[in-house]
Amino acid sequence: MTREEKKIEILKAAAIVFSKNGFYAAKMEDIAKQAGIGKGTVYGYFDSKEALFHELLKYGIEEYKEGMEKVLKGKGSVKEKTIELFKYHGKFLTKYIDIAQIFINQQAVFPKELRKEMLKEKMKLFSMLKEMIEQGKKDGELRDDLDEELVTLSIAGSISQFYGKKVFFDNYSYDEISPEPMVEILFKGYI
Repeated sequence: MTREEKKIEILKAAAIVFSKNGFYAAKMEDIAKQAGIGKGTVYGYFDSKEALFHELLKYGIEEYKEGMEKVLKGKGSVKEKTIELFKYHGKFLTKYIDIAQIFINQQAVFPKELRKEMLKEKMKLFSMLKEMIEQGKKDGELRDDLDEELVTLSIAGSISQFYGKKVFFDNYSYDEISPEPMVEILFKGYI
């Protein structure tokens, strides 16, 4: 196993421990045990629990951003890409449910600098989505009079709430969820 692969294994173990115990109750020895390594090995990669936590969040954000970019750069209409974004989000939540729960439940322990960094990354994700909307308007797929920011927020919020409910509360796996009805509502409206 390469050093990078070992680091990712530690991050995945940390996600499970932080998710289950919370930031303050999580211990480096618990993370080491979950990863099947010694505590000293964890400290060989991360100076502190805070550094590990910070890196875990950055890892989750980067992983999500890469997947989102792949969907948005792919072929298809705005509607088809939106469906794929919904599916990607659901797949990500299911695969990284422990990291997702940390984003939702542990934000109070994020240092101010980390919250700023996360907000900056979130704005990059919104910007990527907004570019898709702008391109859809240019290509004639979407109405000219649409406010790109409102459409971006509608899609992003719908994705988050739709899969948040389905995965966290209803305990569905992403492959049991069909986003098409939700996307139809977004694209056709309520009336």
